[in-house]
Amino acid sequence: MTRTIYYVAQGSAFDITDAKMFGGKPSAIQTMTVEFSTNEVKMTKSVSTTMFETNKKNTYSPARIILKMPAAGQSVTWSYVDIPGDNIKCSASWTNVTIDGTQKKAIKVVKQIEGFSAKTIEYYVKGIGLWKTELQGSDSKTQTSDEFDNLDYDPTAK
Repeated sequence: MTRTIYYVAQGSAFDITDAKMFGGKPSAIQTMTVEFSTNEVKMTKSVSTTMFETNKKNTYSPARIILKMPAAGQSVTWSYVDIPGDNIKCSASWTNVTIDGTQKKAIKVVKQIEGFSAKTIEYYVKGIGLWKTELQGSDSKTQTSDEFDNLDYDPTAK
């Protein structure tokens, strides 16, 4: 299983494509148009293709908050409805992570689908973006599901 995330600048917004592959074939592809403010990332549009649906398009008005920046030493909470329609409860706080022997500041985002005990934990690091995703079961055991391995730049991406 592999996951590739593409970021393409579109004026003041970004198109983010999140492609998950299994055995070399796409299992889920989500494209989001997002806008950044000082302390939030908001999704304005999405297109989702999975094994169950093809090119499901959504436009969000008002824009959907998908990430909030916590103030230093603080945490912040919010909730949103994700692309498939699940209610997601979120919290974000600052933490430190070690990457290749170097400590770096990161935003730790904990997401939980309403009604489920399992959690997804995401770490966002400056200069990388999404660095690592972990899954935490109801038994509190944590397992890495995705981890950043390299960053490429494609000057022809549009």
